[in-house]
Amino acid sequence: MSKIDFFDCRAMIGRRTVTDEKEPYKTEDLLTDMDYFGIKDTLVHHANSKEYDPNVGNDCLLRETDGRPALHGSFAFLPAATREQGTAEEAVGRMLEAGCRAAWMWPKTQAFPMNEMTCGSILAELEKHRIPLFLDTSEVSLGQAAAICGSHSNLPVISTHVGYRSLRELYAIWERHKNHHVDTSMQTTHCGLEDACPRFGAERYLFGTNWPHFTAGAAIAHVMYARIPDEDKVKIAGGNLRRMIEEVRP
Repeated sequence: MSKIDFFDCRAMIGRRTVTDEKEPYKTEDLLTDMDYFGIKDTLVHHANSKEYDPNVGNDCLLRETDGRPALHGSFAFLPAATREQGTAEEAVGRMLEAGCRAAWMWPKTQAFPMNEMTCGSILAELEKHRIPLFLDTSEVSLGQAAAICGSHSNLPVISTHVGYRSLRELYAIWERHKNHHVDTSMQTTHCGLEDACPRFGAERYLFGTNWPHFTAGAAIAHVMYARIPDEDKVKIAGGNLRRMIEEVRP
């Protein structure tokens, strides 16, 4: 088997507004878990980016990832019209200058509609640079994500928290949009990888743990014990995300 270097696409650092007192949140906690489970790299976002203010969260993210090469930051974005982050060009340019190569948007939590009128300029700027955009299904439905994929065909879109009950819709989207992907944190369908990979390609999946909400053990086992070719496991475990990041245009 080829060496598998896991690259987690989905982890959140920073104290949440509502949390269990035993829930880990510190960057050191994440690094400890990465070492324990053998995860080489992790793409992280900050709790403040979602639950407080994206600008504050992005600044916190940069401080927490500075000097920690195993952690890769992902910025949070707002619609550009209010200029809270400047123009779309300025906002994305600031992220690229900081060395980050992935993005999140949380329209429901941060009170804006996910449509072309409101978000078109920031989506177009992300697309221009081919920056992977992560959208949780609790905030942006699969149907909304599919619409974004149709309007921005060169934008890699990753829907997160996609469970087994969504497969009828997910497969229909994958038949039409090659730029749509999911993380594996909720892809617990029995033989789901075995069913989807031969038809749509292992490139559709990014390994994700959803730390700190879930432990990494189950996510790793789901990939390692799947009856798929070793080369597909390598892609899902980290190869797909590494390729996406490498394809980002400065």
